Amino acid sequence: MRWISIVLMVFLIAYGGTAYCESCAVTTTSASFGGYDMLASAPVDTAAEISITCDPGIAYNVILDTGQNSIQDFHPRRMRSLTGDSTLDYNFYRDAARTEIWGDGVGNTFTFTGVGNGGTEILRAYGRIPALQNVRADSYSDSIAVIVEW
Repeated sequence: MRWISIVLMVFLIAYGGTAYCESCAVTTTSASFGGYDMLASAPVDTAAEISITCDPGIAYNVILDTGQNSIQDFHPRRMRSLTGDSTLDYNFYRDAARTEIWGDGVGNTFTFTGVGNGGTEILRAYGRIPALQNVRADSYSDSIAVIVEW
């Protein structure tokens, strides 16, 4: 039987949530990119944590959705400005080198698979805003659903 537990990771807003089910528990921390200088030549990086505790022997798969501002695509995800008329491209990766986009496993994206041992496994989602995006000054945010299938 397949169960799905969803926890929302909210970016640029200080919030972490928890969802509990009979076989797995999932907790997230929020990620904040801080300030973005559109003239800087270096990208802006951050990271968030996903903590998963599953009963021993439970195989699970962790998926990150496209976010609420992207149009069904991971390439790129988008944050929307507070005024709603501007977007800022970004993405989350499952590796520190930021080469493997964390998504649903389709279209050059990757997921994380594991097997529960009764303890907590901490995963890191590595975020990046590419450099030199010409965007208006504003606050930008997005929400990504963390989906755990088991």
